[in-house]
Amino acid sequence: MSIGIPDRLLNSQAKGLIDSLCQSFLSSVDGVMDITRNPEYYVHEKGLYSFAISKPIKRIRETFGVNRELLVLMTSFVEQQPRTIEAAKKIIELLEGRVESNTVVIIHSDPAGNTKLRLWGREAGISIIPIYINERLGKINEFEKNLIDEFYSFDPFDVSGPVSEEGRFFGRKNEALEISRQIVRGEIKSFLGIRKIGKTSLIHRIKDDLSSHDNLLIIMIDCSRDAVSMCDDAGLMNSLAEAIQNSGSRTYVSPSIPKNRNPDIVTASENLLKQIIACSKSIVFIFDEIDYITPSSPTNNSWNKNFNPFWRNFRSIFQDLKRQGKIVSLVVCGVSGFWFREESISGVENAALSFIPENYLTPLSENASVSMIRELGLLCGIRFGESVPEMIAKECGYIPFWMRKAGSYIHQKLLDSDKPYNLSQEEAKVLLATYIEEDGILTSSVAIKHLFRVDPATKLASEKFLSGHKILSSEELTLHRYGILKRQSGKYSFSGALFENAIQDYFKNKNTFESDGIVTPKNEAQFGEWAEELALLSRRMNILESNLRSLILNFIRASYLKDKSQTTDDRIKSCLSQDRRKQLAAYSKEALMDKLYWIELKNIICKEWSIFEFIFSDQSKLKSAFETLNDRPYAHAKPLDIYSIALYRRELDWIEDKMSKI
Repeated sequence: MSIGIPDRLLNSQAKGLIDSLCQSFLSSVDGVMDITRNPEYYVHEKGLYSFAISKPIKRIRETFGVNRELLVLMTSFVEQQPRTIEAAKKIIELLEGRVESNTVVIIHSDPAGNTKLRLWGREAGISIIPIYINERLGKINEFEKNLIDEFYSFDPFDVSGPVSEEGRFFGRKNEALEISRQIVRGEIKSFLGIRKIGKTSLIHRIKDDLSSHDNLLIIMIDCSRDAVSMCDDAGLMNSLAEAIQNSGSRTYVSPSIPKNRNPDIVTASENLLKQIIACSKSIVFIFDEIDYITPSSPTNNSWNKNFNPFWRNFRSIFQDLKRQGKIVSLVVCGVSGFWFREESISGVENAALSFIPENYLTPLSENASVSMIRELGLLCGIRFGESVPEMIAKECGYIPFWMRKAGSYIHQKLLDSDKPYNLSQEEAKVLLATYIEEDGILTSSVAIKHLFRVDPATKLASEKFLSGHKILSSEELTLHRYGILKRQSGKYSFSGALFENAIQDYFKNKNTFESDGIVTPKNEAQFGEWAEELALLSRRMNILESNLRSLILNFIRASYLKDKSQTTDDRIKSCLSQDRRKQLAAYSKEALMDKLYWIELKNIICKEWSIFEFIFSDQSKLKSAFETLNDRPYAHAKPLDIYSIALYRRELDWIEDKMSKI
């Protein structure tokens, strides 16, 4: 494969670097890897590489869980680029099954390259083991140590957004493929379910599948965006029309704020119909986070009156197009099915009732859950004992995000130096119980609290079931659809400890105020004992503060990959006062974050607003919430009046709700 390499590359500085990397690698792997194919030059997108094929010793093969030979890729980039991963994938294809397809060793000379290569590899479904060449690489024991340390240093369980890539998307591949086929035929689909059950990941996977069809135009409507949710019915319909009109040759577009902001619903619907007919492609509308444009919208109360007109006119357009033979498909994704099963809204027939099917996305199957936990565990050196993955999956209700969080917690508690680690059932029970108590209940409580707000029927049914009262079959079915209950031997029970503990926690500490602001409590005498209220506020604040520290660090780290003008440390410290910079100068990024004050966290978010705007949306509201919570009333030995407690709760609710979208 080295034939045809341009002379300018073979005589360039890049070749010198490649040759140096190859020499360092070959001189350091004796006793760790057998080289079964000597290094050869390879060019991809004008970049020069060298690759070799190696057979690791048995100890390394068992550590990595591989059976085939490994591809070792040397890259000439001084600063690593995503095309390195593409080059690795191309070489793997050329080698036709000889090497492992999802594990690659990359030798490079970029001091910041390890993090980037691991991240890009994860996005491509490949476990990248990056080795940064330095003066220690020549020692055999150091090379093996670096190899294993790098393999176990990243957390494959941890995800911060939708997952759709091969190698990371578990349990719904066949389902996504079948749904894609149905959408291409012009069907209407809905995915409803509790937060973090995998709805948006499924949507992204379907979008990726549909992107291979050149004759489709995908309109992706993220209803949580202010540009969408703050529209009225006519404005949203007009923004869809403008998105189609301006799509050009693209196959994927998202609506933005419409230029014509004051159309009436009749004019807007006629415009949308006109643009769809004029488009030469079949159109797929995908509405994600649909709850933001329902009568229970958390951001725009006007959807209480706009919901019905929008869907009535949209349904009319859809049916008209069907009569004309135009293929148009619709996908609706959100948490609540409440507004799709109500017969009428404000005395008017519900237009979405007979139009949008009420289909729920169920939790992962046990087999898929166990497969995901075992596979991700192997990637970070954890070998789960018999029945351990089943136990984790069961207690987490088979919710993908919750299972990943539990796995991530276990991974962080085990030392990399002890890996590969055989985790016994007894050890797993202790770690899982600790996770549920420390982090799990909070994670699941956010989802439960949100569900109860957008679908009040689930709150009433859960309270009755928790109290041991008989509930209606329709209530059982609703809770079963959301995954809260499972049915075994004809009886319903809670689907795992996280669901049960989160619901118990909710009703034990439930807010006695109405959810829409500060109102008089139902029973003022309940607040005679204020210590428990303060303890609860303190616990929520501490957990929120910890989560904010992690969020800020992770997002600034990710931003550094795009803008390297400042290091992560420098960007964080630039948000602090001069005195605080001096005090914290010697701390690493992780230790630095633990030393920051609450108001300093706010200052970082505001200064880096371009990164965090999509989460918090309103900077003035953010500042107000942070300043209110900075009073820390629970730190003072004095009772609070009921309205102050409601105020602090409201600000905590707002920040938690914003962060729950991530």
